[in-house]
Amino acid sequence: MAQLPVEMTEEAEVNCGELYGDLQQAAVHLEDAHNKAAQALADLIHFRAYDLADAKAEYDRAVAAASSVAMFEAGVVTGKNAEQRSIQLQRYLDTDDNVIGAKIEVAHDERIVANLEGDVEVAKAKVAGARARFRALTCELDMRRALVEAGAELEQAI
Repeated sequence: MAQLPVEMTEEAEVNCGELYGDLQQAAVHLEDAHNKAAQALADLIHFRAYDLADAKAEYDRAVAAASSVAMFEAGVVTGKNAEQRSIQLQRYLDTDDNVIGAKIEVAHDERIVANLEGDVEVAKAKVAGARARFRALTCELDMRRALVEAGAELEQAI
């Protein structure tokens, strides 16, 4: 019958204690990663719902105001057909300072949303890594426990 060397089972018992500490640190790291991922997602949702939405609403108001001025006050839109009027209106909107400013603000906020989306993806990857580390340590601990138990069973059988 095969027998595990005594030093192998004793080493496994000693290393289990160290592994418990590593496992506790991995659990803390996993919890921290989950919290950071949740915060990143909350930041993204909040920014999309409020800041970006406000910027888009401001852009829509600027376009509506500038369109009204172009068609009724400035007399810029005078085309005979819809295509000509559309081109004239677009040319006017492209030069209106309020529309340009609102468009820049929307673009700026969209870049922030893209960055926040990237932060969420990074946070998800960190959670996956922390979860994998935790699972690996758990498996290693289970393996060492099984080794210690197998050693004890072999000693009893002898």
